[in-house]
Amino acid sequence: MHEKNEFTLQLQIAVCNKPAEMAREDKKLQDAGKAVADMFEISRLRREDFEANRGDSEYEDMKQSNTEPSVRTPRGHTVPAAFLIEGSGLDKHGADSDQPIKYTHIDMASGNGPFPGTPWGSPVAALVARYVMHSYQSSEKL
Repeated sequence: MHEKNEFTLQLQIAVCNKPAEMAREDKKLQDAGKAVADMFEISRLRREDFEANRGDSEYEDMKQSNTEPSVRTPRGHTVPAAFLIEGSGLDKHGADSDQPIKYTHIDMASGNGPFPGTPWGSPVAALVARYVMHSYQSSEKL
């Protein structure tokens, strides 16, 4: 539950690449969650999130994690987003490319309740409100 280092409440976090950020996809998801009481925080990618995934030797391009527990990893909620963007090739489809692709990473570990315990369905309600219902009031067009 690494996002608990950054955010004290048990919420999910939307982390966008630049094309999705420019389209305000994180804000739209946050507005949808707010409308159905399924709250999102927004976090931004930084250069160091990508640098944290660099391989340690000449034999590896990337590494998925370090040797520290995720709760002790600085910006542990954004490093996985950077890993998936770079590992999938989405970094070649950023805002300055000929074919930008919007990507929003959802970190939802702590938003799903305590373990052990009964989990709840976050962020299902927010995702349904954003992509299925479209029936809530939003500050901008979806």
